[in-house]
Amino acid sequence: MSIKCADFGYTSSWFEWPPQSWYSLHMRLLVPEDTSAITDLYSQASRHANSVGHIDWPNPINEDFASGLIATNALFGWDNNQGIDGALLATTSPNAAIWNDLDGQPSALYLAKIATSNTVRGQGFFEAQMLPDVRANFSMLTPIRLDCLADNEKLKLFYASLGFVAVEDTVFYSIKQGREIAVTKFELVPWENLSSCQAGWAKP
Repeated sequence: MSIKCADFGYTSSWFEWPPQSWYSLHMRLLVPEDTSAITDLYSQASRHANSVGHIDWPNPINEDFASGLIATNALFGWDNNQGIDGALLATTSPNAAIWNDLDGQPSALYLAKIATSNTVRGQGFFEAQMLPDVRANFSMLTPIRLDCLADNEKLKLFYASLGFVAVEDTVFYSIKQGREIAVTKFELVPWENLSSCQAGWAKP
């Protein structure tokens, strides 16, 4: 199935979505049948985030939350034999409240709602499996951007160790949270610079 990038809020038609190379054997687009597994995955990630004091997701996570992510048609997952070990949103349509001041590059790829299971968390799964798969399968989109809570120093150092460069902090009002949230925005440095960062990988 070929989906034009207009479905992601990007109106140019210089490439088709999904890319012809499609996804690696590890990475796949998640579908409604994955709702239960995704609910479980994000529940694990939410409990972990709460335990370290950094959370901007609903708590507890329910199937409506998972269904909403799947309905974006931009939620990707990494399977094992017993469930899903990782998931993230990969889209060309970012949260406008956060990224509207950096919209001059419509080919950017935005990552959000990054989650790993209790099974693989702390073992380098994001940097060794998820991020390389994203970079390989969406190589036509650059830069890669993401954000995190501005007071999460550990996570900010982790992203920096992978080659992400902090762009700026932004404060926006979260309707879902009913409060203002400060986030730090990151962009990924070019691929050829990644190897110099690998020795410093830290695990969140």
